[in-house]
Amino acid sequence: MRNVDTRAGIRVDNSKGGTVTGTGIPVRGASYATVTFSAPAPEGAELVVEHCSGGQLLARECRPLAVGTRSLEIKTHPEASHIVCSIQVNDQSIGGLRVDVDCGERIEATGRNLIVIGAMKAGTTTLFHLLAQHPAICRTYAELPGASFTKEVNYFNKLYRASDTNIHYDWRFPFDPARHAWTLDVSPNYAKLPRTRAIPGRIAAQEGDTRLIYILREPVDRIESNLAHGLRNRGKLARMSTCVRTSRYARHMDSFVEHIPRDNILLLDFHQLTHDPAAVLAQICDFLRIDLFVAQTIPHNTRGVDFRLEATKRAELAEILRPDVEVLIDRYGFTPAKAWLQGRS
Repeated sequence: MRNVDTRAGIRVDNSKGGTVTGTGIPVRGASYATVTFSAPAPEGAELVVEHCSGGQLLARECRPLAVGTRSLEIKTHPEASHIVCSIQVNDQSIGGLRVDVDCGERIEATGRNLIVIGAMKAGTTTLFHLLAQHPAICRTYAELPGASFTKEVNYFNKLYRASDTNIHYDWRFPFDPARHAWTLDVSPNYAKLPRTRAIPGRIAAQEGDTRLIYILREPVDRIESNLAHGLRNRGKLARMSTCVRTSRYARHMDSFVEHIPRDNILLLDFHQLTHDPAAVLAQICDFLRIDLFVAQTIPHNTRGVDFRLEATKRAELAEILRPDVEVLIDRYGFTPAKAWLQGRS
């Protein structure tokens, strides 16, 4: 591998094949950059970009490439000093390709943020896969170290910076104003009081237009699924008190509407999503003022263990949560697609 400084940028010769390693290509952080390849992308190719600072990996992107693509615009991590690029097919790097990178202007905030705030175990993954298919919606491809899925940005709860907020959030999205209307962040950890109390204010501080979606599931069913999730992933049940707090949807709405206009928050029903996804997508498109589209059906996530609460425990939880459900209906106009707190669905 050799690095050649040219007027067109810093050239990385990867003629020996393998993943590009070493110091990589010097870049300016928080900038637009055009990555150009010496040969057109074959079928199934991805551009893999590692954003680095010194010897530290800051983030990794895997951007799918259309057949024949010769260049792609990216945004560099605000703290990146260099990037490492490779073209891969089926996780194998393509040898004999040269990669050129031109850094351009400093990135600008998109100002068009769609954020799904939860609820956990209420269909957020299914919703992500459906919405990511819309041509006007821009998902992120950036994975941070330790992350395994680009659905959940988790910026406002884990990575938030009061200074320069927009840049540290927006660099993650390959937003093209000519094609995209909204960025997509699906992070159910944003609605987990009390530890998320600061999140509504942080989201409201973003520049531009921000819309929220809050998808809700029958609250006792959601608790049951949450408990099973803990058993499957950690070998033990999730903490009941935490599960109950996450199912207090009205309290989360109270927190968000203190900072974000009620008209900018769309409440959806998990039951309707699983039984009539086309109707739910129509609601969302109307809410976002984007064209209707036909999405590929994504099967509902049924992974998990066979865990059920006793009927007496379900009845006890229903009584605890009933006042919250009444507030949700009366104050926020939410009408469940089926009766809630009536026994297992």
